[in-house]
Amino acid sequence: MAGLLSVFGGDEDRRSMLDSIDPMRMAHEKILDRDGGFLAVSYHEKRAISEEPWHEGERFAACLGGDLVGLTSIPWRELLDGFREGKYGRFVDLRGFFAMLVHDQAANKLYLVSDRLSMYPVFYRISERSIIISTTLAAFSRMSNPPPVSEEWLYEYFYFSFPLGQRTLFDSVSRMPPASVLEFDIKTGEHHLHEYAPMLRRCALPFLKGKKSTERAVEVTRDVVRKYFGSGTRFAHPLTFGFDTRSLIAFLPDDQKDFVQTYTYGIPGSRDVEGARSVALALGLDHRVIPFDENFRESLPELARDTVNFSGGMENINRSYLIHMHRTLNSWEGGFPYVIGGIGGLIFQSGVPVPNIISGDIQRSFVEERRTFDKNLFKTIFGDRFDRFEEHIEITLEWLNGTYGRFDSVLTYFSYLIYEAIPKYYGGEMSISRNFTALRIPFLDPDIIELSFEVEQSLLAYEHYADFNIYSKLAYLAGLMRSNPVLARLPINGLPLRAYWSNNAAVYQMYRYMKRSPRKLASLFTRRPAQPPMEDWHTWYRTVLSGEFDNLLHGDSIIRQYLDPGFIDHIKEQKTNHWLKLSSTAEMILQLARNGWQQS
Repeated sequence: MAGLLSVFGGDEDRRSMLDSIDPMRMAHEKILDRDGGFLAVSYHEKRAISEEPWHEGERFAACLGGDLVGLTSIPWRELLDGFREGKYGRFVDLRGFFAMLVHDQAANKLYLVSDRLSMYPVFYRISERSIIISTTLAAFSRMSNPPPVSEEWLYEYFYFSFPLGQRTLFDSVSRMPPASVLEFDIKTGEHHLHEYAPMLRRCALPFLKGKKSTERAVEVTRDVVRKYFGSGTRFAHPLTFGFDTRSLIAFLPDDQKDFVQTYTYGIPGSRDVEGARSVALALGLDHRVIPFDENFRESLPELARDTVNFSGGMENINRSYLIHMHRTLNSWEGGFPYVIGGIGGLIFQSGVPVPNIISGDIQRSFVEERRTFDKNLFKTIFGDRFDRFEEHIEITLEWLNGTYGRFDSVLTYFSYLIYEAIPKYYGGEMSISRNFTALRIPFLDPDIIELSFEVEQSLLAYEHYADFNIYSKLAYLAGLMRSNPVLARLPINGLPLRAYWSNNAAVYQMYRYMKRSPRKLASLFTRRPAQPPMEDWHTWYRTVLSGEFDNLLHGDSIIRQYLDPGFIDHIKEQKTNHWLKLSSTAEMILQLARNGWQQS
């Protein structure tokens, strides 16, 4: 579903704000007018649940954005009974990523509900007796009196790679926390946040080990993943040469093979493109490639701006392929009601991308088991604003420790990953994908997350963040693939699956040695050309995007009001990828906020 919007009180341009939740003009729209305001939902013709995503009765009006997994219809009666009784426990059992708006005519109240992880982003602004709720920050820039940009947002963006907690781009605009119900009294303006489910933090020690651990992992994952595949509905499933997506497709029922379209994106000839093709062939699945070819490269400047724009400022330019990917998927047979994603296998791995999902400074905090950051670096970045930056980051780190625990606990890392890093980093992908389809992510199902508290392959089985080994970090996913007879025979990275699922250092090193020795011998006589990478941002930054950086980071750019100009000139000259990405993305966001979310 493309998005939700609700406005009660105030005098806003309804049409402009409604356009913000369907920026690509690809969805239908339903507006439910109520006393003093309205609810609105934009939705696609093709959707996983064919039922219309709204309800209008004598007392209640409601809209649903996002996707409910494992259901053929929306259980409006059961859910609305919860608002009658003031009990919200019914939301605990809902799977998928969603937000719900409910207006209670009898009580003159408006409610907003988030999913268990707040993966489906939704934002709100309360001012006196008015409230605005939207699934995109773009709506707030189109208010008659838009809120100012938050300087603290920028500090967190450069330190964490995203804002934490409820902070957003705008002062006085908050992001809904996980598993929560916001209750707003339209008459008085009073509001309260209710938690309908506690944080997933239980530790069921001791962990299951060996065969019992593997059997439990397969049992739970099979049960969960098959719910996400649905029944009798055509869907798309990404496939790479790696672990995450392969371990999901391992549980594809035979009767669903005719409904799945597997695909891989990347530079032609890369390992993922070629390897995924061979995996699909072995499984007998229809497979296509979305190539990052010359046409893709030439369109990158436009894709970069569209990515930041259509994600509501939640996505960075290094994810510009997402729009290209979804546009291509949407052109195949008119699109798919939902797409399966492999996001979230990170909870059974240590290989978290730095500095995106886990920023370099936060990684050092977990490795050193104490709060820390590179003050000299950030003095260079923020110049005269460094003192304000340092004060805010220290306060935020203290909040993080108070909310999730000390940095010397792996449970803190796990909680930070589940409730901050994954929803914030991949929230932008969720925002882009909902313009085309619903994104389903089985690895973030509550049952899978709770599984990580039970089995030895989870990162929670280790005492410290840095304890994970290369041979053990993929044992869980390899164990899942092993349950599929075809995937069990296919090597990964040139090694048989047993090298990983055995979870044994000696076995892993033995297979590595056996693989490396013949290659070393062969290299004495032949020199194989290196395979291209799946993505090549290093080259793209220096070619097709170079002019875009000049256009964005010029002498009068908005970002120079916040960052030291010498730092910006330095990263432009040195083509420093990470800081160019953050600075250019931030400049695009600041321009959109200033221009009413219209690209200049």
